[in-house]
Formats: sequence, C-alpha cells, structure tokens
Amino acid sequence: MIQIGHGYTSENVYALVKFDKEPTGQPACASDGRMAINPATEPGRTMLSVLLAAKATQSTVEVRGKNNCDVMGAGQESISYIRDK
Repeated sequence: MIQIGHGYTSENVYALVKFDKEPTGQPACASDGRMAINPATEPGRTMLSVLLAAKATQSTVEVRGKNNCDVMGAGQESISYIRDK
C-alpha cells in the first residue's frame, strides 16, 4: 500500500508505505508499521519511483529505516534506502 498526501500544512508532503512483511527493529517512535518518504525532495521522489516500479512489476525490494521518524513525526519510521533484491 502506498499513500501520498499532505500532512498538517500544504508544504508538508508525505508518502507512506506499508509492506507485505512487517518492519522489524523499528524505533520507539514508529508505531503503525508504515514507513515514510518525503516526495518533495529529489531523494524522496527517486525512492517513491523505485517503490512504484517494484509494485508494478511485483519485484521484491529491501528497505532500511533511518531509525527516526523525521518525515511524518511519531508513527512512521523514515526510509533511509531501498535496495533491489
């Protein structure tokens, strides 16, 4: 599941991703199993593109978190990187 929208302000844009397998080892701030990307940044747009392509082709990717929740705040760990498997 990929959800894209505005946060609390029009400048706060987010993409939330829920994976088939629950993330493990998430920080205490991550409570709902989804992970966050900021698609307003170049790295965020690139990661979102990779995730959408993987979803469209049913490919498997490995995702690592940043061990913080700086994109959306409490609830969703921010994504550090995505790797093709």
